[in-house]
Amino acid sequence: MKRYTEIFCALVLDNTSSDFPFLRAALDFFGPLPVSLNQNKYVLVVIDCFTRYVVIYPVQSTTQDELVKVFFNRFVLRHGVPKEILTDGGPPFNSIFFTQLTKFVYNNTTHESTGNTPFYLVHGRLAKFPLTKTETVQQYNDRLLPEETYATELQQRLNLAFDVVDNNTKSVEHPSMKNSYQVDDKVLIFNRSLSSSRSPRKLLFDWLGPFLVTSLKSKSTIDLKDVSSNKISNVHISRLKKYHQEQN
Repeated sequence: MKRYTEIFCALVLDNTSSDFPFLRAALDFFGPLPVSLNQNKYVLVVIDCFTRYVVIYPVQSTTQDELVKVFFNRFVLRHGVPKEILTDGGPPFNSIFFTQLTKFVYNNTTHESTGNTPFYLVHGRLAKFPLTKTETVQQYNDRLLPEETYATELQQRLNLAFDVVDNNTKSVEHPSMKNSYQVDDKVLIFNRSLSSSRSPRKLLFDWLGPFLVTSLKSKSTIDLKDVSSNKISNVHISRLKKYHQEQN
């Protein structure tokens, strides 16, 4: 194991440094090993690129499910999410693993348009991790609130957060996105095929239709009916323009 760690450090960590513990971490699986009493025969090795600190987690397999479970539940909740993760690009470390990691980071990152994290807007509080804060039992008890008080304060926090989201959203709305369509209006839809089709442009129409507006689903989306097939589709108003029938 010592020899493996030396090789791993030499290959993965060569000329790779960081300026703080666990901002950059290198991951790899080692095994198979003799099966343990808990049926583990591999280990997930995580090395901090700043301190060269090594963390080893026994695992039963090298599947993506095992990797996600161990890395999140045993590493992230103790040390936090690294800014960079180094791997050899093997099957366990493919897009599925990083998709799960991205979701976790996204839900706990403050968004410019809302001023809060998605987690906060859903739960009315910031996500807490073991590394966030350490406190005594007395300090914890001092923070406890009666249920009625907690519910009231939670509602106040959410109302304030939702007001911020609403104001920020309105401030970034483009004037051209105002929905001026009504039910029974006839509209044309911009032909997206123009941007991806290999066919000569002269064989394609810029606008398709006309379509009939059947309902206004939201401020920015509309249900349209194809007058020839009666098929209903939901379309964003940015792709629409009003249809004006030519007079003979």
